[in-house]
Amino acid sequence: MPFELHLATGPGGSIADQIAAIEQAEQLGFAGTGVADHVEDGKDTFVILGLAAARTSAISLYTAVTNPKSRHPFHLAVVANTLAELYPGRTKMGIGTGDSVIQNLGTTPATVQAFRDALVSIRALLHGETVPFGTNPNGRIEDPAEPPPPLMVTASGPRALRTAGELGDEAMLLAGLSAPFRAQSAKRIAEGAAAAGRDPASIPVTYNAAVSIDDDPEAAHARVWPVVFTWLKMGFFNDGLQAVGLSVPEESDPAAVDPAAAKELVGHLALAGTPASVVERVNQLRSEGVERLYCFLFARGEARRQQLALLKREVIDA
Repeated sequence: MPFELHLATGPGGSIADQIAAIEQAEQLGFAGTGVADHVEDGKDTFVILGLAAARTSAISLYTAVTNPKSRHPFHLAVVANTLAELYPGRTKMGIGTGDSVIQNLGTTPATVQAFRDALVSIRALLHGETVPFGTNPNGRIEDPAEPPPPLMVTASGPRALRTAGELGDEAMLLAGLSAPFRAQSAKRIAEGAAAAGRDPASIPVTYNAAVSIDDDPEAAHARVWPVVFTWLKMGFFNDGLQAVGLSVPEESDPAAVDPAAAKELVGHLALAGTPASVVERVNQLRSEGVERLYCFLFARGEARRQQLALLKREVIDA
């Protein structure tokens, strides 16, 4: 499989701006783009994906990510099926247990068991099978799209990673980028795949990468560190941290963390540095077998345009 760069459009902004960003991503050669399902933005993710698909021709489009708590699993299956019928082979559903959107709704993420149950139901519906729905024991989608859209299970912790291996058509991981972190994630996915009698090599993996590029490497690290710190505090990297003998910082303020420790953590968990060093790191990941990177660009305006141009020139075109 050729190496692919995917791009996060980023939450917020007008619908027109988000669609324009997706069009630009396709023009630059990015293989896919995801749209966050954040109800607090006041815009429906699936409507944006449908409009973007109509304005583009090849780029892969998906939720990054939705969840079975703010949306009912049957509803998720229906909207995924709708997009798959309109744009065969171009859309998929990135789905996780829920984090920030769930907090904003004043509830908690789905338990791993509830998440697993939702995935089983969604998969069954998309393949024309029946599931209990309310008082109807045989709820189904009357005309499932062919081919059904893939379920891209997003995961960080051990149980969610195993679920991705067991039930995901694909996996999207926010669990660390360096080789030891990826090895730990691969181990968990393989455990889930083995339980389901699947070959873990058949499950494409996309790695989430916070990307911060600056001629000043210290500025690049400083820009991305608060977000990495927040993700650390949310427990996204705990499994990998234990595997390499690191721990979540005890400090409550990212600015209070020892700079050397912060830099080491960013090195494991994000792509931050000068243009040359980030390109070198991406190429290293490619050489180590990484096939897909989903990039969160920590830049706006002209700086973002420059970073996109750099990735196109030095990674996509190369």
